Amino acid sequence: MGTILVPSSDGDMDAYISGLKRIRDLAPPMLFPGHGPASPNPRRLLDRYIRHRSSRHERVLNAVSSGISSLEDIARSAYEDTPDAHPLLSRDQTLSHLRSLVSSGKVEARDNGYYPV
Repeated sequence: MGTILVPSSDGDMDAYISGLKRIRDLAPPMLFPGHGPASPNPRRLLDRYIRHRSSRHERVLNAVSSGISSLEDIARSAYEDTPDAHPLLSRDQTLSHLRSLVSSGKVEARDNGYYPV
């Protein structure tokens, strides 16, 4: 299981990951996520979500750093570990990660592609 979708249209990947960390740091005794069952071990669940998103973030950055520039190809590379992921959803999540990477100055968007800075 992965995390929720962070839509590229109005989502903010950095805010999502930051929010997960903030909730984890509050050390709640129980977590009632918007999807899935209640969690009696919130730290473990939140750590898993953070690792998952951070890993995907890194995979997107690695794809760009390796010279892949088109959204389609970056998504394919970043989601090699989950071949059953729906192509439209993986592409949209990749775009969310790319927008975050552009915002942080690690990636540049130009000429209909994405390039390392």
